[in-house]
Amino acid sequence: MENIENTPKYLDVYPYSRGKRILLFLADFFVSFIISIFIFSFVTFLIAKHVSDYDNRSTKIGENEYRQVEILYNNNILYSDVELKKLEISTALTYTGKQMISYFVNSTATNVFDSFYVKVANKSVNEVAEMIKSRDTSNLFFSSEKDINGYYKMKPEIIDEFKPAFDPQDQMSAQGQKDYNSFLKNLFLPMYTVMLQEIRTTNIVPSTSPLAEIKTLYKENVDTQNFLDNVVQISALVSYFVGVTFLFLVIPLFSKRNKTIGCMALRVCTVSKDSFHILKKSEVVLRYFYALLLNLPAIIFLPIAYIKFSYIFSYGYLLYPSLIMLGYLIISMFVTFFSNYNQTLTDMMTRTITIEDSMLDKVVKLNKNIRDSLKKKELEENEHKTGRSVKYDN
Repeated sequence: MENIENTPKYLDVYPYSRGKRILLFLADFFVSFIISIFIFSFVTFLIAKHVSDYDNRSTKIGENEYRQVEILYNNNILYSDVELKKLEISTALTYTGKQMISYFVNSTATNVFDSFYVKVANKSVNEVAEMIKSRDTSNLFFSSEKDINGYYKMKPEIIDEFKPAFDPQDQMSAQGQKDYNSFLKNLFLPMYTVMLQEIRTTNIVPSTSPLAEIKTLYKENVDTQNFLDNVVQISALVSYFVGVTFLFLVIPLFSKRNKTIGCMALRVCTVSKDSFHILKKSEVVLRYFYALLLNLPAIIFLPIAYIKFSYIFSYGYLLYPSLIMLGYLIISMFVTFFSNYNQTLTDMMTRTITIEDSMLDKVVKLNKNIRDSLKKKELEENEHKTGRSVKYDN
């Protein structure tokens, strides 16, 4: 047995490098995300869909939307030139806009805004005429003269540009096509959108009008969609909680050195910065609560297997926590680059650092050697005092 004087009392401990520390975070982050998305896709959301009658409610939304479109067609608020394309709303809107242009160019088609605002909502022609002209902010399309119906006439040069659109044997010029598209995009579609919103959400439509049913159908769809959105969001939150709990609490508490899967794969360990001891259970629990927050940026993407990518950003209960904690995550990564011990913000707040397993083995061996040396010294001192020989068992 070596003498205490020959036992090393110091050890240079080096933290995990910056790049590898970030790699460890990303490893745990993506493992947590994969576990959570698996739980969402194959457990929580499937159960929630069954319990909430999700599919039938979604089908009902589609049926209500079809009924709304049908009512618009039946009351001359929407037009289509081909029966089979009635459900292609973008095509129908383009054709409805063309019908409106035809009213001003050829005086033969129906002005859809006259059909609704004058004949249904009981507004005056003059009021509707001013509404239409106010949309012409560049004063490009309409003159100051009115036609026999009380609407402002389209400028003669614009009429000449648009006439080829109604002649199968003719074609609009490049400038004519540009102005035509501008009329649809900047004047017709915004005004039509406002009109449709008024039909759906206000009391502008008399209760005796067939169009009044649209408001009831729309409200029913909004309520149903909100319910379905909540089903998705609650499923995502539960999946996230279970996934993070499994990775950052259950696995560390039952692993030899309180490691996450990322730590196991990279052969590193998180230890106390002050004493380099393996984390206590209370410290593991504390880091778990930080992990619940730090991994939130991934939660918005958990429903991606079932929901359109563009729609997932409408889930406020998922989006806002994700964005807030994304800022924390970015700051944490930034701090890691300038920390003396390559610590993240979580490491700093929990007073921990990450070191390689080989380095921890050296720390454990050094502590054991020091304890053994101190024990031997104590035994030798007792032997000297008592004069009795005491066997030292290493």
